[in-house]
Amino acid sequence: MVKNMETKKEIRARALKERRALPSWVRHAYDREILRLAAAHPFFQNAREIYCYASFRDEVSTFCLMEEARKAGHVKKGDIVVITAGVPLGMAGTTNMIHVVEVG
Repeated sequence: MVKNMETKKEIRARALKERRALPSWVRHAYDREILRLAAAHPFFQNAREIYCYASFRDEVSTFCLMEEARKAGHVKKGDIVVITAGVPLGMAGTTNMIHVVEVG
């Protein structure tokens, strides 16, 4: 049995702490590189559906990826988009809202 393995919550907390310690220009550079790699991947390019969370605070920004999905035609006028959120914001396990919209 493996002992002293970090939980997902512990890994996430450590990663966010390390990311917050970086200068903002470095975080933005990382965000751009992650976007570049994700958008260039065949899974993204050939996807019929894309699921993406809305980044919060110091998380890797996903808003550019969402825009890239729109530009690539993955999301277009008339599509139905489901948005989920939780209150209070930023607290794990609080997803308690759903909003369904038609892209216009």
